[in-house]
Amino acid sequence: MFQKYLELSFIKVVGISALLFFVIVSIIKFIIALIGGDGISDILSNMATSEYLVSNLIGALLYGLIITFYYKRKHKK
Repeated sequence: MFQKYLELSFIKVVGISALLFFVIVSIIKFIIALIGGDGISDILSNMATSEYLVSNLIGALLYGLIITFYYKRKHKK
């Protein structure tokens, strides 16, 4: 399965990696905020702001680029 993942185009692998990272980080941040005592409506309103979404999207894309480059390069060797 991992071989099929690496055989996709670079952009598709970056997109998949970034999406997975974005979802996992959002879930972790949500759980941490719940443990911290914030209400669900406060957490969701904070997560819906453009500042939150843009910063997490940039981080996810950067993560996707780095991880994809690393594994594509490792796969070629």
